[in-house]
Amino acid sequence: MKAWLSDYLSCHISSRSSVHGLEWQPSEIEKHIDTHRLVERDWQELSEATGSSTSFVEVVSNGEALVGIVHASIRTDRYL
Repeated sequence: MKAWLSDYLSCHISSRSSVHGLEWQPSEIEKHIDTHRLVERDWQELSEATGSSTSFVEVVSNGEALVGIVHASIRTDRYL
């Protein structure tokens, strides 16, 4: 699941950097993810949210293929 999360972050950061005119290359995105330990941060957040009374986490799959992660929680949004 961490590989899926890494791919998701790469796609998300690529689209967001493009919107802001940054046009980061894949190697720059990978370095950003690694430098800021984004996969580990999100993984820890998902792990802590599982079973929480203020969060909901569900892994969505299609057979053996991971399709996505649904995560909802009460918190201040870090992006806005």
